[in-house]
Amino acid sequence: TQVASSADLEPDAAGWNTGKLIAEPNDVAPLLGRPEVWIRVVMDNYSGLKTGTSNTLNSVEVKLTLGPAASADSDPQASTRAAWGDLRRSVGWQAISLDWSDPIQGRPPHYYEDADGWLRPPGEIPDLFTEERTGFRVRRAYATEHRWPLSLVMFVKTSAQSGPLMLRLLIRADRDSSRSMCVRWDDKPLARFDVATFFEDDKACFVQVPGPVAAGLHELRIAGQDGGSILVRQIGVIGEGSPAWAEKPSMPQGGSLKALSAYYIPDPAPPEASQAVEGRTKTPNVGLIFKGVQLLYKEHADFGAVRAIVRNNGKVPVRIGDGLLLNGKPIEASYVDFAKSAWDARGVVWHRVRPPLLSPGECGEVYVRFRRRLAGDHAALRIPLINGKPTELTIPYRRPSLTVDYVTTGKDMRTMYVYARREPAASKARLQAVFLDGVLLKETAIFGADCPGNVALAVAKIPSPLKPHSFHVVGIQAEGTPEQVAAQFRVLPFVFPRGSIHTPVSQLKQMNMNMAMWRMVDQASCEKYDVTTTCHEYRVFDIHPRVAYIFGPDEPDAHDNRGGGYDVGLGWHARRLTQSGWQTLVERHAPNVATWLIMNGTVRPLNWSVYGQVADVSCFDPYPITFYGADHAYVRESLALARQCGAPRRMYACLEAYGWGKGQGVPKDIRGPIPAEYRQNVVQAIGAGMKGLTSWVHSSGAGGWQLNEDVAKEIAKVNALLAHIEGDLLLGTPVDLVSCDAGLVKTGTVGSELWPKPRVWVASLLCGPDKIVIAAANHIPASCPDPPKIQPARNVQITVALPDFLSEVKAFEVTDDGIAPFHSTVTDAKASLVLDRIESGRVFVLSRP
Repeated sequence: TQVASSADLEPDAAGWNTGKLIAEPNDVAPLLGRPEVWIRVVMDNYSGLKTGTSNTLNSVEVKLTLGPAASADSDPQASTRAAWGDLRRSVGWQAISLDWSDPIQGRPPHYYEDADGWLRPPGEIPDLFTEERTGFRVRRAYATEHRWPLSLVMFVKTSAQSGPLMLRLLIRADRDSSRSMCVRWDDKPLARFDVATFFEDDKACFVQVPGPVAAGLHELRIAGQDGGSILVRQIGVIGEGSPAWAEKPSMPQGGSLKALSAYYIPDPAPPEASQAVEGRTKTPNVGLIFKGVQLLYKEHADFGAVRAIVRNNGKVPVRIGDGLLLNGKPIEASYVDFAKSAWDARGVVWHRVRPPLLSPGECGEVYVRFRRRLAGDHAALRIPLINGKPTELTIPYRRPSLTVDYVTTGKDMRTMYVYARREPAASKARLQAVFLDGVLLKETAIFGADCPGNVALAVAKIPSPLKPHSFHVVGIQAEGTPEQVAAQFRVLPFVFPRGSIHTPVSQLKQMNMNMAMWRMVDQASCEKYDVTTTCHEYRVFDIHPRVAYIFGPDEPDAHDNRGGGYDVGLGWHARRLTQSGWQTLVERHAPNVATWLIMNGTVRPLNWSVYGQVADVSCFDPYPITFYGADHAYVRESLALARQCGAPRRMYACLEAYGWGKGQGVPKDIRGPIPAEYRQNVVQAIGAGMKGLTSWVHSSGAGGWQLNEDVAKEIAKVNALLAHIEGDLLLGTPVDLVSCDAGLVKTGTVGSELWPKPRVWVASLLCGPDKIVIAAANHIPASCPDPPKIQPARNVQITVALPDFLSEVKAFEVTDDGIAPFHSTVTDAKASLVLDRIESGRVFVLSRP
């Protein structure tokens, strides 16, 4: 029972809580009269970094007052214990039992609930922890090194209708045991027990199953309602009706799957002449320079993944088995070794089947991520079925002419926007049809079927609203081909999150933010300030309704070093997250929450593709000043690449906002961005297609923007700008329609401007059929540690090639204060805007009149 928290203390000017935590008499009253009183102090490091001190405990004071001499109390289970003895006597001491001391081969059938709810016998797969040397252990908790079984399940068969049955459970209890162990019969709760004790002991729990008990098969399930451990040593069952242990029911046979789509996804080409892959001369010891990554310019297509979309077209549920075969071998046989395999070794990094159990009409996805694809010109995939014949697929290593670039629903959840991106070599590809879960959407309007700017848009009316956070499959079909190209997507709420890590919840509104980032803020505070919050990877079960996202491990790609260098180990966290069942647990136990991974990318671009498909939201943190000493073009180049790697899911940006003082993670002689740089970075992120924004970091202890009033004001202004067009940005995807006449300028690292790039970079987003958003960012040179000398660009003409379906437009500029008309001309299907001056970044909207 929590009696005090530092979150309730008044922080000082720096945000630290230094008061005393006191358990008041009213809080302690429920504990009085017990044989044990536990005191637990939980100290969380909320900074997300291993360096620095997050909190300090100076002292703990405990005062105990002894009452009168203890007297014997009645056994709370006296009546059920007596009933057990009476019933056992009446049935002639006949009982069935599961006992940990019995030899393995002599134990009755018993099963463990996996992360997805499937019941598995002990030892069926190595990822599920079912070791039984001391008993049968289950735990309702997330573990990183394996999957905990969530419950212990047995099946009892009675030969005839009978009177009541009784259960006797022997639990090995300790201080980590469950405070709320639930016993269920046929999915109905029978009893709940606190089986924890500070001193290790065996606890006997007696449970009565009310009669009459019908003849047939019954399920007995033992699970915790908290995160405590349950170690079952023995289960006994007695009663009339000749109870006997039984195997779990089998699935009905005759299941089959139809493959809707199966194709290879080569990694997108890294930006040429870019800081993202060319390495740097500054601080090379952090692992940023690898000669091998230069091969990605020529051989990036040799790195990629295969995606197969299947549909249950039958009348019975279908369960995909564990033995997925790749090129005739178990897929695990092709796994790369994180300690020994080269960064470009051929093999599999991770794979996922979601969901493995498909109801009639339901679709699923099999996704296999290579480090480098296996040898040959195709992959052979065999998908086994527990209750049917396997599905065999041959997947050539070639990219389809059209791919699903981005999918979202509108605010009403009844309109779906599907963007198809054309392969540059497929200049004649035309979008013809769109499917949802394998069914043709008849009420669909296609805009730009011939892909102006390499993108086509389909706007489809859905027969019934899609449920937020549900998974579906969208398929597209090009003219002249019978095949679909399909991808799984998750329906996310129509919300553009804006936040900054560690910002106090009371300051969010004044910063025009709508989300408390990093540690989970309590529900009452979220409701008071009308915001949502995030939490961390391990909090899968104990969250409140205002939690919108669960973070995965922070910057997992930067912490994959498992073999003595950053050029090996890539993907270790990705495989761990899939094998630990993290995403599956979130889907089942936090179904209204999306998963979010923030990538670091300080090693090589291959990171972004390896991690881009793991979570519901793909995110990247380009820090051009502090870690790269780079030109700000790195922001757009890295974010654009990260968006492609995560398609068709949403991409968020985590921008640089620290370096104004010594603190956690702040390199020596580093400065934070000036306001113009921060705005320019945000505008680049808009043009790259971001759907949410956060930044590192608010707190002064990490050198954050709490120390810089000018940048704080600029962050608030930029968030206000985003709020004016957030609906458009949620609908938009990058499209190649815009250019400008500002010319080129040399870019690169500090003192080494190697590459010519646009003096003013412009990008366009197609935001539904009626709008185009234009992002324009002025060149800001690399300058570290000194602030940059920015040369404003003047009289810049921006030209937008208008697609046929949007041939007449009016222009508006988006500022912190709102949206205002902006002069433009339309001639020969081209819109022109002239900017008299641009110093940082500006945003415009072209809208149908």
